[in-house]
Amino acid sequence: MPVYFSKMPLPDVAIVPDAGEMIINREKGRILLRLRAGTPESTVLMRGGIAPNSVPDKCELALLSGGGTPTRKSFSGKPWHGAWPSEGVNAISLGLADLEKSGQASGNALVDFLMREIGGETDGSRLGVACADELSGALTVNLGTVDAGRGASEALLDIRYPVTRSGERIIAAVRSAAARYGVEAVAISDAPPLFVDEESFLIKRLKLACEKVTGAPAMTQSMGGRTYAACLAGRGVAYGPGAGEGAHQADEYVDMERLMRHLRISTQALYELACAD
Repeated sequence: MPVYFSKMPLPDVAIVPDAGEMIINREKGRILLRLRAGTPESTVLMRGGIAPNSVPDKCELALLSGGGTPTRKSFSGKPWHGAWPSEGVNAISLGLADLEKSGQASGNALVDFLMREIGGETDGSRLGVACADELSGALTVNLGTVDAGRGASEALLDIRYPVTRSGERIIAAVRSAAARYGVEAVAISDAPPLFVDEESFLIKRLKLACEKVTGAPAMTQSMGGRTYAACLAGRGVAYGPGAGEGAHQADEYVDMERLMRHLRISTQALYELACAD
């Protein structure tokens, strides 16, 4: 989208059909953080996750002891969208909990940081970044990937934060916590939140379209997920069908009845936007 809008003007108004049901006028900010540490004396090998925005469902852990055969363990979790990490079961967190229970020293600064400052938490409490607001709810943290062992270790965090909070302050707090372990926290990106007022022309017209088609009062809502509405400088919002089930999970599917209903709503919305006085 940034490339597109470097060549084309922003629209006056826009709707983005990539979202849950009805009008989403609040999208949390998203921070993607890379955690890195040199770990030449590591006594553990840990690998899990495939993407930061998905709760990892697999993790492999190996415990090294002297010159003996490594003790290997596998952990299985429940995949889920990284914007709602508490709904899944994080396999990396399961591995960290098992390592902590074993009492074996990891010799790995990154693993120690993850184990003690994140563990199985998804609200950022131990990191010192837990927060919430009435508009968009609570901050979430997803430990999405880890690749730890001898030489160097790395992990990725996906943090979704409330629309009234500062991404810079959250990044600074995580950096400070990581630095105590000798871990470097690098912000790959900080996508600011989206908020479009309910009294705006766009929201009023979208509500009218919903109500004409469904016969029910239209509501706005917030979400932790991100859409390309965030690239529209407040001129667009997510206006989805809520037809998809199981996002970022096995057997994700679409409910065709809800999808076709949204086709009628979107058609009405285009009319209301085009024909407004």
